[in-house]
Amino acid sequence: MIGYPINYVGQHCIMVVFKYATTESKTLRSLERSIERFEYVTEATTDIIWDWNLEINEVYYSRNIKKSFGHKPG
Repeated sequence: MIGYPINYVGQHCIMVVFKYATTESKTLRSLERSIERFEYVTEATTDIIWDWNLEINEVYYSRNIKKSFGHKPG
């Protein structure tokens, strides 16, 4: 929360600005749990997990690609 002293229509006032962060915190924690689960899955399987981000043309490969084929991820 941030407060700013202002003069409004001849009156001394304080304008207060705050951000409701509860939803943002819950979303961030949910994302962290999802990433944690994803990491457990990639370690628990010998499958090669990959993801192709078409927007930036980037491909993610799990570390299992090196275990299976000797290739470095990337």
